[in-house]
Amino acid sequence: MAATRRRREIAIRLAMGASPSRIVGMIFAKAVGLSVISAAVGLAGGFVLSRAIASFLYEVRPTDPVIYAAACAIALAIALAASIVPAVKAARLDPVMTLKYE
Repeated sequence: MAATRRRREIAIRLAMGASPSRIVGMIFAKAVGLSVISAAVGLAGGFVLSRAIASFLYEVRPTDPVIYAAACAIALAIALAASIVPAVKAARLDPVMTLKYE
């Protein structure tokens, strides 16, 4: 979504000589930043609500660090996997056509 909104900026960067790998890195950096912030907020919320969900858990402590780490790792992996397609699509952008029609 962010890559689509920044299409004009990406086209200008490509026209000025930015490599496609740099564009992919730029989009990944944004995705990683947002994912880490989201994971931190989710961890804080999980710890705050741990007492409320304790009665629903079976043979797992509400503050089990392995569970929290696994949940964060899975969420971060999914977020990074979801950003692969827009990043590659943005790197293949034709700057002339994009700037001509926008």
